[in-house]
Amino acid sequence: MRVARPHLRPALLLALSLAAVSVAGCSHSADPAEEETLLVSVKAVTVVRETITATASVQGTVFAKREAVISTPVAGRLVGLELMQNRTVRAGEVLASIDAVDFFQAQKELRLAKATVRTTEALAARRRTLFEQGGIAKKELEETELALASAKEDQTAAQRTVGTMTGNASVDAAGRAVVRAPFDGLVAEQLQSGGEFVSAGAPLFRLVDVSGLVVKAKFPDITGALLAEGSRATVEDEALGGEPVTGEISMVSRTTDPVTRTMEVWVRIDDPAARLRAGDSARVTASTRTAPDALVLPTEAVQLDASDEDSGVVMVIDAQGVAHETRVKVGICAGGKLQILEGLRGGEQVVTEGNYGLPDGTKVTVERAAAAEGSAADDQPAAKTAP
Repeated sequence: MRVARPHLRPALLLALSLAAVSVAGCSHSADPAEEETLLVSVKAVTVVRETITATASVQGTVFAKREAVISTPVAGRLVGLELMQNRTVRAGEVLASIDAVDFFQAQKELRLAKATVRTTEALAARRRTLFEQGGIAKKELEETELALASAKEDQTAAQRTVGTMTGNASVDAAGRAVVRAPFDGLVAEQLQSGGEFVSAGAPLFRLVDVSGLVVKAKFPDITGALLAEGSRATVEDEALGGEPVTGEISMVSRTTDPVTRTMEVWVRIDDPAARLRAGDSARVTASTRTAPDALVLPTEAVQLDASDEDSGVVMVIDAQGVAHETRVKVGICAGGKLQILEGLRGGEQVVTEGNYGLPDGTKVTVERAAAAEGSAADDQPAAKTAP
């Protein structure tokens, strides 16, 4: 059976024709002269010249200028010993007293040794006479003279012991030993209590001279080779906090530890304000290289080829507001800044924010820095934008 095709009404045909014309018109692009140029908003700085200094920082340990463990000169009972820990003492100040039982024993041994010498000398004199008269054999005389020599050695040893005990007034005539501070310092540790019996040589106190401090740190050998005695360094006691203390490098080791590949460095500190504490860990920061009148950029302005490379690219904005990729070589990195060795002359405007992935030849507009970022950023000339 034949199906008749429906006839479109004239009004409907006119509407469809107008719609087709409208769609066709939308498919044509606008006049290029009427298109607006896309601007990328960035932040930028001007390349300046200034001094930049490379530093190296490692952990070290704070030591007192001098330190001594003070021991008992003789055995005995500690008397009149007060709590001395954390006390500051002067050189020669009495720290402790000891009833020296060994002193009396040493005196007794000395008296016995002297008596033995006298007796043996008398015996040797009689036997020498008898030997000369033919009354005794030579062997008996030699035995007596050998005993006399041994008795004299014992006497000398006993005299030395007593002399050591009484030397420097450490033991008085009554047998009381006095322990004195050898230098001005702080009693950092007290190791005995009053009333205790102590043997000769037993440690009593640890005395430290905190009038000057030395911070000892181990730098990598490559860095240590750049340090010089007499140069400045800063030290920060991380336990105490506060402002870093400035010191002077007093020693740079001339040898390298073959295992750790480090060199020991000493920093001498004068710290009357007691901002450092002996025994604490401290961070030592020292200057290794300085470049005066160097071209400097913030680190974020440079896209390095790799983190350990010394070359990369920056985006330089020209007078027409177009960013161009420029290759640079960098040197010292310190304090969030990079020294530019090659690629720039100074005075260029370089993108610092918005530079990542920015195509070469892109037109940009430079944001004005916020007031909180400082007046220097506000003074930078803005790049010329596209019309």
